[in-house]
Amino acid sequence: MYRLLALLAASSVVSAVSWTGAVTDQSFTVCFEAQNGTRLWAEKTGSSTSSAQLVDLPSSFNTQLGFGCANVTGLAPATSYSYGTEKSGTRSTLGSVTTFPTLGTATNFKFTFGNAARWSDSQSNPAWNAMALKKPDFMVILGDLFYGDLSTTDLSQWKTQLTTVLSNQQSFFKAFPVAYMLNDRDYADAGDKAAAGRSGAIEYYKTLTPHYSIGADQAGLYHAFTYGKVRFILTDLHSESDFSSRTTTLGSAQKQWLFQELSQWKNYSMVVWGSTKAWIGRPDYSTDDWFAYESERTEISNYISSLGITNLVMIAGSARFLAADDGSNSDYTSLAALPENRKAGFPVMHGAPLSDYGLNRGGPFSEGCFGYSLWVNFQYSMMEVTDNATHTCFAYSGYNAQDSADYKTLSLSRCINHNVADSSWVRRGTTGGTGTCLIPVWPNWLSAVVGIMTVVAVFALSVGFFFLGIRLGWWTRSNFLEFFQRRRTRLHTRRSRSTELSAIALKEADAAAAVSAGADSASGSASPRESSAGQPGVGEGWWMMAGTRGAAESAMEVTLAFTTGSRRKSATPDTGNYQAVDLESVSADTVSRRLSAVGRDSIGATPSGVITLPVVEDLQAGERRRTTSRNTVATTRSWDRGIDSGVVEVAAVPGERRRTSSRGSMVSRRSG
Repeated sequence: MYRLLALLAASSVVSAVSWTGAVTDQSFTVCFEAQNGTRLWAEKTGSSTSSAQLVDLPSSFNTQLGFGCANVTGLAPATSYSYGTEKSGTRSTLGSVTTFPTLGTATNFKFTFGNAARWSDSQSNPAWNAMALKKPDFMVILGDLFYGDLSTTDLSQWKTQLTTVLSNQQSFFKAFPVAYMLNDRDYADAGDKAAAGRSGAIEYYKTLTPHYSIGADQAGLYHAFTYGKVRFILTDLHSESDFSSRTTTLGSAQKQWLFQELSQWKNYSMVVWGSTKAWIGRPDYSTDDWFAYESERTEISNYISSLGITNLVMIAGSARFLAADDGSNSDYTSLAALPENRKAGFPVMHGAPLSDYGLNRGGPFSEGCFGYSLWVNFQYSMMEVTDNATHTCFAYSGYNAQDSADYKTLSLSRCINHNVADSSWVRRGTTGGTGTCLIPVWPNWLSAVVGIMTVVAVFALSVGFFFLGIRLGWWTRSNFLEFFQRRRTRLHTRRSRSTELSAIALKEADAAAAVSAGADSASGSASPRESSAGQPGVGEGWWMMAGTRGAAESAMEVTLAFTTGSRRKSATPDTGNYQAVDLESVSADTVSRRLSAVGRDSIGATPSGVITLPVVEDLQAGERRRTTSRNTVATTRSWDRGIDSGVVEVAAVPGERRRTSSRGSMVSRRSG
């Protein structure tokens, strides 16, 4: 619908562009294109032509440039007027404007505000069309109406930048008046009071924009106006700013003027401070926002607190996102032990970019922020004011306008009850916001699209890789078998290494051997014997050790292996006497972790020494297990240096491959 409105507006374009502002209850200012001999006319909308008021072009009108401003005065309050140009008896209509209500009269109204109109030279910008549909009483533009970044005193270049925007958005500007203040991109190349184009920016503002009265000896462009009983203060935060020292963004004269305006707060139902810079944020001297002028921000907060203001709000630009704070994070006072009725946490609402990418700048905000950093934002803000004898209320709404939608994303509302003492929306804040409100990169629907495209791309690459493998013969049966054979070999190698250097000779004892205190101490061999005391007996399927020991031997480790389902017994020493333990009755899990011990006298040592042995089961097909040991056995991979030699013989499972290796004097034979 917005594109349709833009096309209809484009089809009715006339040669002359115009915009209105500086509206009061009895006057307004029109800035428009005209030549010598042209007069401005204004009449009540719907009245006869004979009642029109004619205004000659003032001497300040730049006829050489063909663009200037003229004031229409002597009008009735809250009345709609049409206006246009007249030359040689021929009239043309430019637009219409409604005067403000009688000064000092409480009334309800609504206004829009915004900034950063980077692509407003496009007729299809949906934000301007969406604002027009809401029919505001006026608009506050908080800077960056165009992105000229000019540093020249050539007024024609400033006019070109301005009229490009006006001609493309004339359906808005010819219907609604504006209150406008410069920011960095429509000031002198985003500079300060030392900018090369400062004088050109000031001349552009005074000559080509409809602004309220500025003092003749006033250095900056700051000014104020009143709608009914609501006071609006617009500060100039560039032409008097000292960016190099970061000591002031107001300048001494403007700061005193601001303090004077704030001191009159009791004369108004509400005070609206329009700031082209972001107020809430941690000190950051790399920016040109209020958080780069920390001491001045604190000074202003202290002054607000000392006055006890209850009805102040700030509308702000620069941050390039929608945001709202109820005063929780805007109080930067440094005064200690403030009385409860002394506070400086005023509501702050950001106007968002009318058409630009978002930024992560400033915060936090009690109501959050909204925007996209890598997606063009078409956003604007609305504020509805309800003002009567008993209450003064405001309702802020932040809107995101796209080609096919216009929806509210943020809101904040507060009221003051005039019948309640100390009723206030200014609150005692914390210590002032020192964070950042982060915005997403792009809309959620685009994230979903990117995610789906990523999945599709991965799937397509996988399919392509698969068919490439078929073409190159990667997926043949022989290649698969070779791959799994290598995999099986690596698994077996890891399994074999768990006992490779920890076990000593295991073999089935023969019937003639015996375990006794008289065992051969030279060879250290040991075999089972029959015993009525329950010691290991002949034919019981025992696996025992055989090896030699050196004089320095203090410990040795033995891995006992048995087959699942067979009957195996383990011997444990008890002051020289052996007790048989039937492992068949123990669960497989317990068996795999059970430790058996053999006294050192079995290999020629005294019974005082004890060797701890881990017991493991043979692995089944497809099974992986890890040999562990407890008590005095630290690892199944260590050998005591006192062991001179040893031979490990482990039977291979059919189809299994075993490796023979040696380390030091130890030899491990793994043959299948």
